[in-house]
Amino acid sequence: MKKFIGIAASVVMASSCALTQLAWADTADATCEFYSHGDKKKDRSGPCSFSQRQGYVDIGLSNGKTFSLTPGNKPDHFRDQEDHKVVREQGDGGSHVYKWDEKKIVVTFNKNTSEAPAASSGHIAVKDMARYCAGEASAKYNQKPNRITTQEAVKDKGMYSVWGQYEAQPSPQVFVCTFSAEGKLVGVDKY
Repeated sequence: MKKFIGIAASVVMASSCALTQLAWADTADATCEFYSHGDKKKDRSGPCSFSQRQGYVDIGLSNGKTFSLTPGNKPDHFRDQEDHKVVREQGDGGSHVYKWDEKKIVVTFNKNTSEAPAASSGHIAVKDMARYCAGEASAKYNQKPNRITTQEAVKDKGMYSVWGQYEAQPSPQVFVCTFSAEGKLVGVDKY
């Protein structure tokens, strides 16, 4: 096993020039509900769009306002465009709840158009594992997405592995994302 890890890490580092940077986004139509701090009754609601790419989240409203969230130093923690802390929680029926100190937004994905992005269901399609891994590594290791490269998912002993790296000193930092056979993220670990 150690030999496999060593070979895989060498392949990742040697092929860093060949890896492409991922800039894809998962986008879905949704309905957004706004709540003032502590209120159980929504202030207003309406159609919105939800976009997630490499750990970054954008919530676009029909009036043109956008909430752009940058990954924080812990999973499901973000900073908005005004540098306010935002925490994401899972809501009912696969919705996302984004909480600021003074408000929260509940994003409910429209079933008649797009399903929620793969990240919200917890089951990641094999074709999406590399970009999902890049987003998770971006958030976990506090790295900008353009500094992270990943390879395609490889099936090994009934599970999937995605190898990646980001620039660090004195040499690139290698990591691996592990997914279960069902497509659930098991972990993101440095090598």
